[in-house]
Amino acid sequence: MFYLFKNFQADCNGSKGHEVKTILEIAQEMKKSTGIVSTARLTHAIPAATFAHSADRDWEHKAQGDCKDIAKQFVDFSYGDGIDVAMGGGRREFMPKGAKKVEGKSGKREDGVDLREVWKKKYPKGKYIENLSEFDFINPSKTDKLLALFNYSHMQYEANRKMILIQNHHLLK
Repeated sequence: MFYLFKNFQADCNGSKGHEVKTILEIAQEMKKSTGIVSTARLTHAIPAATFAHSADRDWEHKAQGDCKDIAKQFVDFSYGDGIDVAMGGGRREFMPKGAKKVEGKSGKREDGVDLREVWKKKYPKGKYIENLSEFDFINPSKTDKLLALFNYSHMQYEANRKMILIQNHHLLK
């Protein structure tokens, strides 16, 4: 058999109108609580598939044309009352270039927008955290939303425990 199909990868305009609802969009329409917990960057292909529509998995902090990048789609998620809990790595995708935080590394966003601050303004009763000590002080009864970006990129694997203590020392503070 021979099949013809249109490949919309990295085609911003061509991909429009071909979106499929994500699992979090469906859950929010059903008035369910929603969340993402990942050891990868929240904007990486697998966790991002739960909330984002992107013609290219590499559009984590910058997209072509008038398409939105994946980090911006996370912050702009408009189904129901928004994503309730999101924890993982990938802080760099939310930070503007030149912004330095925790690991001493610069963000990747070229639009100059700090999406962490945008998220905090959007959810004034939410909590944005970057380490374990901040996590320990969360009061769930007073927190509507939680965004935890624990690492600059992906989280470290359990098998690399010694490296976790060295590279993610900020989680212990």
